[in-house]
Amino acid sequence: MALIGLLRDNTEHVYNNEFDRLTTWCDENYFKINISGKKNDKGCLKLDGNVIERVHEYKYLGTFIDDILKFDKNTDEIVKKGNQRLYWLRKLNTFKVSNVTLKLFYETVIQSILVLTCMHGL
Repeated sequence: MALIGLLRDNTEHVYNNEFDRLTTWCDENYFKINISGKKNDKGCLKLDGNVIERVHEYKYLGTFIDDILKFDKNTDEIVKKGNQRLYWLRKLNTFKVSNVTLKLFYETVIQSILVLTCMHGL
């Protein structure tokens, strides 16, 4: 579970209120929140009295999200995966594979990555 947001101009209290609501919901629905890892007192967000570690980048459901809600790394990863798979499409083409097979390869191996990644970003 992730609570993602953009902190600006001392808006920590808004996120602390959301964390409190999340904690209450988890308690009511018998979910246990496991806060592990190193604690950092420099952080300003707390959940059940525990300081939440602030990260600059997070991968959630295959999508990279950074602390200013830009998706540059995510876009770079999509391009990288697409280029790697296009290489194999070009290789198949050099073997004089039929257009039907090339299209099938594209739709199952390349297009699926592009569409799936775009759907996660919505």
